[in-house]
Amino acid sequence: MILSSETLNNKSLKVSFKKLFFPILLTVVVITILFKFSELRAIAELFKQAKWHWLLAAFGTQCLNFVCQGNVYNTSLKILKISKQSLVDLIQYGITILFLNFTIPSLGFAGNIWFLKKLKKQGIKEGKALLVVVIEFLCFYATFFLLLILSLIYLFFKLGHVGYTQKIAVIGFAIITCMVVFAVYFFVGKKKNARKRLVWLAEKIDKTEDGVRQEDRINELLNDFYKDLAWLKENKIKLLYPASMQFLKFLSDGLTIFLIFLAFGSLVPIGLGIVAFAFGRLFGVLSFIPGGVGAFEASMVLIFNSLGISLELALSVMLIYRLFSFWIYFPLGLFFYKRLD
Repeated sequence: MILSSETLNNKSLKVSFKKLFFPILLTVVVITILFKFSELRAIAELFKQAKWHWLLAAFGTQCLNFVCQGNVYNTSLKILKISKQSLVDLIQYGITILFLNFTIPSLGFAGNIWFLKKLKKQGIKEGKALLVVVIEFLCFYATFFLLLILSLIYLFFKLGHVGYTQKIAVIGFAIITCMVVFAVYFFVGKKKNARKRLVWLAEKIDKTEDGVRQEDRINELLNDFYKDLAWLKENKIKLLYPASMQFLKFLSDGLTIFLIFLAFGSLVPIGLGIVAFAFGRLFGVLSFIPGGVGAFEASMVLIFNSLGISLELALSVMLIYRLFSFWIYFPLGLFFYKRLD
């Protein structure tokens, strides 16, 4: 098959960009570290004050977090009868996906696009790979919304009322979730309409790939996607497996916060850690900032303080938790990205 000069130019540009992407990514990481260096220095000082055995236990729950994320993908693949990936590889994929989402402003698409490409290289059909990402997306938002509802109930019984800010934030999240679901349905809700929109989008980006027409490629993708989607609609109960892993992942974050409090000699209800995580993540999502930098920290401290935790202790716990939930992804993400690439 003879490729056109336009196709060859497109392929050479892709190769050049691939070679440049890692140095660009590394530069972004360095800039982020320099920008937040004072935070890292404060974390180092706090490590001297905390009890190391509780911090080690907190790191253990963060490792459980990694395993849960890997199992979200693992159970999703098994539902679709795909068994080409080991759990160890999927854990590394999960860490790298979050790392890319933290470093690249893309509303969370950067990591998932990278993941789709990796699954394709493993011989998994694009339609099935896309459905795996959709399943993870649905499980994340469904279980996170459940976590927020449970957090509101906890606040009501703990304080006797729920704050106006928390109510508005949950409503805002519900609205954004509905908008995202509508956007997904708009693109892939109906096969005929999805085909037109995806063909149009693909032609704007790249007309050919290795001599294969994008229209033919998209037809195959949609056929696989809707075939598995129709089967999944008849077996919705199977979604409980990845959803339970996602919910357990959220609970492990709350347990991490609980253990960090113990590291500073303070025993608090574990529900407090779960509530602080839930609303911290919520405000981080609503901020549309990669990793929720700034919004996450401020909201988490405010939640702690509103529930009777001193400002100094709240800041200390937030900073240590930030190490486990954000900064740890940078060295691990860079390493796994390079290794898996």
